Amino acid sequence: MRQVLLIILTFLLFSCESDKEDIEKVIDSDILVSTLIESENVYIEAETVKEYECITYSIEYLLETDNNNMTIHFTDVVKPDGCFHAFGPAETKINLGNLEAGDYSVMFKLNGITTEANLTVNTISTLSISKEQNVRIKK
Repeated sequence: MRQVLLIILTFLLFSCESDKEDIEKVIDSDILVSTLIESENVYIEAETVKEYECITYSIEYLLETDNNNMTIHFTDVVKPDGCFHAFGPAETKINLGNLEAGDYSVMFKLNGITTEANLTVNTISTLSISKEQNVRIKK
């Protein structure tokens, strides 16, 4: 009987969900974005407005695609293992692939705020955001 009670108690302890919510990381800067076409692939280049003490900081992201709709979640600014000591923004280059000419909807998510944009791909690519928020077009 004791063994059965011990098994049940152990099961209950390990099967309970934690009441703690996942703490979402906050990026301490707005992000500037621009587009680039290289070797027939379309890229979104992103950099923080804030400058860090190493020019090798990077921006982590998640990319979700569904037909002509894309969502880019900026998730973290990562300090490099090695540091080239010079001030500069954190950067990343997001490969969207070989996109056919046309219009695409892009949603940028940063610190819980969504910024909607339109990406037009032709011989060049252009990105337009109707309302500037914390993700802005790099000029």
